[in-house]
Amino acid sequence: MEYSHKIKLIKKDKYRNFLSLNKRFYSSYLTSRKKIISKLNIDKNLKKNFFLDKKDKLDHTFIRFLKIFEKFKNKKTLSNIGYKQIYIFYKKFETNLILSSKYDNNFYKISKNETNFNSYIILGFFLKNLKVLNHLQRINCLLKINDHLILKKFKPKNKKLLKIYLKNIEYEITSIKRLNQK
Repeated sequence: MEYSHKIKLIKKDKYRNFLSLNKRFYSSYLTSRKKIISKLNIDKNLKKNFFLDKKDKLDHTFIRFLKIFEKFKNKKTLSNIGYKQIYIFYKKFETNLILSSKYDNNFYKISKNETNFNSYIILGFFLKNLKVLNHLQRINCLLKINDHLILKKFKPKNKKLLKIYLKNIEYEITSIKRLNQK
């Protein structure tokens, strides 16, 4: 069975109670990820900077992620407030497998709309910096994020985000290969 088809079925049950030790499933996972990487590397006509559309300006979650990312890019460290926000968004994604476009100051969902897909890429980038999570939790969440983006057939329109997305996928593949060897 093809990986993407199987994941669509598993995702409906929020990845609960699923463990596949089948080698064909593992090989289909690897081939699907490699196909995605090759498809994403083809598109070279991307914007260099972040330009927010009207839709992006209304997405408060994406704007929060963007502010945290810009601060991180300048200072090379994650602030305590940014760290806490990323961790809260991690917990929200792990429980719901989706992030809302608007949360209040206490992180209660205001909007039923899904956030911009770029938010998931930035969340995946910051998962590596969360010291609270162990290696398996990071891989698990990154796998779910990448599955979500791949099933939605998302392609970033920005060079920086595309680079981060590709690094997230490559990190996921290498981590799973390492786990498979043990």
